[in-house]
Amino acid sequence: MMARKRVNGCTRRVRSVDSQHSEPPCARNDAAIVEACHQVRHSVSVALASKNRTENSAPPFQLILSGECLFCPAILSAYWQHLAGSGKRIGIIYVDAGCDLSTPTEAGSTGNIAGMTLTHLTLRDGALESMKAFSCPDGSGVVDSGNIVLFGLNVDSPVPTSQHLGYLLITLFEFSLSKKVHGAAAEQARAALEWMEERVFIVVHLDGGVIDPRSFLCATSQTGQVLGLRRSWMRSRSL
Repeated sequence: MMARKRVNGCTRRVRSVDSQHSEPPCARNDAAIVEACHQVRHSVSVALASKNRTENSAPPFQLILSGECLFCPAILSAYWQHLAGSGKRIGIIYVDAGCDLSTPTEAGSTGNIAGMTLTHLTLRDGALESMKAFSCPDGSGVVDSGNIVLFGLNVDSPVPTSQHLGYLLITLFEFSLSKKVHGAAAEQARAALEWMEERVFIVVHLDGGVIDPRSFLCATSQTGQVLGLRRSWMRSRSL
């Protein structure tokens, strides 16, 4: 028998006490979010398939303004589908203070799907079943340790847990810490782009939290730092 209860703002379906099954995962607004992700992937796919492009031309430059990190799997899935059979790869520079490796079932989970973005990009254990639709053509995650740089990761923040950081180290993910970026932004940007050189196309994800975890609007030297990164990326022919 199934019942429902509220936990951390999430609706969870709970089986009766005599059930052998564990409680399903908690994810806030998952149905609406997954539907929005499908719409985003469709829009990106339509843009990539523009009839104005020749067969061998690069995909058009796209600026996607989104309220949440959680749309990244849908966007990269559209690119992977577009590149299917070409032998080309897509990479991502993930500019974010956090690593977004939460899962719905881990202790203390708030159910915020934005905080699960890298979990859904990699489709690691704990990813929502409904988010597995946003994958590579072969069903694998759109990201692994070979096609992403985590740029601006703030290990002093309580958000990346020791378990999350351990996962990044064990799986050999490439990352630039926020302290290094703050001290030498252009140098760190060049290093990230050089590491990504072999990837034919690069997507840049920019989270406002990397500027200041407390506020998007700030008048500190960090704002200049991010503008420096932007100038560095715009000079790269990859973008």
